[in-house]
Amino acid sequence: MGEIPLVNRKVKEARISTGMTQKEVAEALGVRRPAIAEIEAGKRKISSEELVTLADLFGYDISYFVTSQRTGESEQVILTRRYGESLHLSDKVAISKFRRIHRNYRRLRDLERQSK
Repeated sequence: MGEIPLVNRKVKEARISTGMTQKEVAEALGVRRPAIAEIEAGKRKISSEELVTLADLFGYDISYFVTSQRTGESEQVILTRRYGESLHLSDKVAISKFRRIHRNYRRLRDLERQSK
């Protein structure tokens, strides 16, 4: 098989950097663990919906997965590195949801400022 596509490699990098297992990612995505292994190995394509879900779960901007540039680490990545395995999957999901809410709030605030 040829080279693993960038998006698939980035999914694996993000999973590892957040300290999540393939099983945890599979549970959050609603698929079986082998599906995550296939995605990471480039044997399975990832849908745009799955990619959005994974970006939120890992706490990365979607652009991280589709560009070769490295973006700044998310709050979740920093917390995971600081607290290691002590973060439970539910904590990681809660952090991702909070991050999405906060990002949406900032976007709305910016739009409001632009409209003035």
